[in-house]
Amino acid sequence: MHQTDRGSGRTRPRGRPPATSPSAIAVTALRLFTEQGYETTTMEDVARSCGIARRTLFSYYPSKSAIVWDGREQATDAIAAALADVLATTPWREALVELLPTALVFPDGDEALLRARLRLMAATPELRSHLLAVQFSVLDELAAFVADRAPEEDGLAVAVAVHAALSAMTAGLLWWATNEGQELRPTLRRVLEQVLLTG
Repeated sequence: MHQTDRGSGRTRPRGRPPATSPSAIAVTALRLFTEQGYETTTMEDVARSCGIARRTLFSYYPSKSAIVWDGREQATDAIAAALADVLATTPWREALVELLPTALVFPDGDEALLRARLRLMAATPELRSHLLAVQFSVLDELAAFVADRAPEEDGLAVAVAVHAALSAMTAGLLWWATNEGQELRPTLRRVLEQVLLTG
């Protein structure tokens, strides 16, 4: 049995409530992307599975990639705010090891949803290539922080260290997403310690 959504003319299975929150829409969309393929799933497919009108879906997310990347700007802003609060006496390497894992934020604090997003990124070349965009979105913030804390350090060495820290974060996130039972922030701290404090 099916019933019609008011205003949309679309049908959905009777008794199934429409997904009308960003997180509920994202859960449904990520399931579809995983089962049917990111490239072949349309926003129309997502709206239909969520039991909502297409215009309602677009009021939350303007594109498929926006569903996957939801929270990126929040995460960048949170890191920038955390950097501003670091004590001036804290060495920059130790500061980044402490700060980056704890400053990480994601929509609704939903780790299961974050895992699903990361797994999809890892499995989809189009999305995987965009992981660099996440790194570059915070690169300038980190570089400015280090330059302010350690103006005497070699610029090349600092640039390499900052890039390495961000790449390590990405690797740690993807590893965590595909290894159930691992804790998120301890995993990120571990990889940052290896990159910034070892050797």
